[in-house]
Amino acid sequence: MTEIPSTGDRPLADSRASAVLSRGHGGAAAWAAAYHARIGRSTIPGLDGIRALAVLLVIGNHFGFEFINGALGVLIFFVLSGFLITWLMLKETEKTGTVSLKNFYRRRVLRIFPAFYAFWLVGVGIYLLRGHYLDWGQALSALFYVSNYWMGLVPSNCMLFPHTWSLSIEEQFYLLWPALFLLGLRKPGRLPWLLGIAIVAVWIHRALLMLVFHVSQDYLYRAFDTRLDHLAIGCLLAILLRRGTLDGLARAVTRNAWLPLVTLTLLFVAQVGHSSTTFIFTAGYAIEPLLTAVFLVQLIWFSDTGAWRIFEHPVTRYLGRISYPLYLWQQLTLFTSKRVLDGKPAALQFVFALAVTVAFASASYFLVEKPFLKLKSRF
Repeated sequence: MTEIPSTGDRPLADSRASAVLSRGHGGAAAWAAAYHARIGRSTIPGLDGIRALAVLLVIGNHFGFEFINGALGVLIFFVLSGFLITWLMLKETEKTGTVSLKNFYRRRVLRIFPAFYAFWLVGVGIYLLRGHYLDWGQALSALFYVSNYWMGLVPSNCMLFPHTWSLSIEEQFYLLWPALFLLGLRKPGRLPWLLGIAIVAVWIHRALLMLVFHVSQDYLYRAFDTRLDHLAIGCLLAILLRRGTLDGLARAVTRNAWLPLVTLTLLFVAQVGHSSTTFIFTAGYAIEPLLTAVFLVQLIWFSDTGAWRIFEHPVTRYLGRISYPLYLWQQLTLFTSKRVLDGKPAALQFVFALAVTVAFASASYFLVEKPFLKLKSRF
């Protein structure tokens, strides 16, 4: 999962301008200026809140609330990762004329590896000490960030590292996309078209794997080649927003503060179709990341408006900031916490499990991640 810069207080002029424009005043040029002022800031508003929403969907589902779709949370993370990594590379390109791959990978290593390998060592240690079943194939594939293909091909009942498949996809994305982005800079006008072709190609590829070759659902759900389009949609969104290509569409979907609710409703209505695997891996996985991209565009605009302020609340922003260790540690903390309060109401169990998970994630963030994040700023 990509790091999201922590959001700060928005300048008063920016806030007032967006409030006036959201009421319908000002023309297209004024709207575009105000919107690009928001996304051009070093901290884009609303994005920590979206990550908080994503990780809470995952935690709620893994806790046992089956009506909560944790897979949607992972999908949101993928779109955000593609968007933010591309956004940062676009900003670096505008500043320096290129992207330093050496510094890119230094930043990624310092951001991702310390927290993950601390979790890996603690998790393996606990499983060995308590005599739990440990699938070493799963553990080693997680260690080397290929667990998405291992678990897509090899069934396992071990519950320590099943969530690492999504981290593997993101690491594989980090290996591939920066180099392709640099190649695309030679002819920047072609880059959006190449991404669009890649997205449609994955749609076709995924449908063929399911409908013609009858590939297992585990593979379709976890493989990089079947989920690449979700990351690519985030990449494409970043490029088009940065260039102003989407200004007309973005203005249309931000005309009223209730429109993000429509987008969220459509996104959650799409989950009804998840009773059909054919829908999930064809229409579902094509529509949902597009709706996520629309919601992202809307929330950047409305994050200081009405009820949408919840996405900029300090608690929400904090949960978004520690969403990476939350995602890591919930696999260990949720089930243990649930057993401690066995027999108690589910709501009480969940609140306790969430509090324990936040505590472990906070410890990881402050004791493991922050020292390395200080080094990351050098690059």
